[in-house]
Amino acid sequence: MTFADRNALYLRTALEVLRDADGPLSRNEVTTQVHERLTFTPDELDTDDRGRVRWRVQMGFRTSEAVAVGWMTKRGGSWAITEAGLQALQDFPGTDLLNELRRQYRARDQAAKVRQPSDPRWVAALAAVELVGPGYWTTYDDIEELIGTSGGAVGGVIYQYPTASAHRVLLKGGVISPSFRWADQRRTDDPRAVLESEGVEFDERGRANPMQRMTADDFRELLEDLAPQPKIRRAWLVRGSSVEGRDLVPVWLRKESVSLAASGAAGDCPADGPG
Repeated sequence: MTFADRNALYLRTALEVLRDADGPLSRNEVTTQVHERLTFTPDELDTDDRGRVRWRVQMGFRTSEAVAVGWMTKRGGSWAITEAGLQALQDFPGTDLLNELRRQYRARDQAAKVRQPSDPRWVAALAAVELVGPGYWTTYDDIEELIGTSGGAVGGVIYQYPTASAHRVLLKGGVISPSFRWADQRRTDDPRAVLESEGVEFDERGRANPMQRMTADDFRELLEDLAPQPKIRRAWLVRGSSVEGRDLVPVWLRKESVSLAASGAAGDCPADGPG
């Protein structure tokens, strides 16, 4: 199976686990049940440079995208499937489920780009922030590394062009910025309480769990994965010799059509037929 096929399988299995459950499940419960239902390769069970199991990271990304399009929820550390998620499971078999998730995610992303900065670096920064789903966090430094800038301007851009994930961008070390403020000035929620309700864990010093951090490398992988795939152009090679040995190309060019022998049309083509 390809990388995309495996990601599609993680997504489908996680949604099926939630569908079959009597109620919401914790992240660990979903992970355990997905692990029980699938067989993994050594590469999938391997860990990245931060000690995270690779398949679990990919499942986390896919389920966060599923939250973004409304197929599931992650609240208070509990995951649950929605009616839209149940319908998607029924309507999109196999890898079509992941393809539809990507289509809806891109459509949502395009709708959010109505008001954007003119500088392409800040556009990329905001696109990355949008990828930080519930249960994850990143830092201003990670965003700056991704877009190749520095100077601390990212925070101002995020505030000026607010996204639903702005509160998930923290200071280096996983500390909430003391100057953080919601774009909606009427909002008074404690950002840490919101993050904890989404499943982010904090230690006694107020530092977010580094295992839940999304790095610049994670963003590069996700942005590449979500980029529109190039259309594959297919062609037929038809040689111009008839059964009598005549060159039919001038005739085809004049008539703007190609003719095939009946045997070739039936699928039993000679060697110099369609290739």
